[in-house]
Amino acid sequence: MQQKLIDAVKAMDQAVQQLATAYQDYSGTFGRASREAFETAGRGDRGGTAAFTLQQAVGPVRVHELLVRRLRGLGLGPLLEQARTPGHAGDEWVTRLTAAIERRVA
Repeated sequence: MQQKLIDAVKAMDQAVQQLATAYQDYSGTFGRASREAFETAGRGDRGGTAAFTLQQAVGPVRVHELLVRRLRGLGLGPLLEQARTPGHAGDEWVTRLTAAIERRVA
């Protein structure tokens, strides 16, 4: 049981890292797409409208909304409730939690 918990913690950390990488890739690519929409439509009102329309349809706010809904749909609502918890966890969280599991779980 101990090893299964440890393996699950490691898998969760890997999944979070993959999510972070994918999110950064999306954000960077969206920024370029938004600038391109602005330039293609022409500077001024038309370009601003094109960039705004893109933002509303597939921008970061929309992605946040859909990701949160997907996480809830997968039963991860309790995880989202902790989002306002102050602070952050660095890479050492897996090591610390693994050590606690090893001490407390047979």
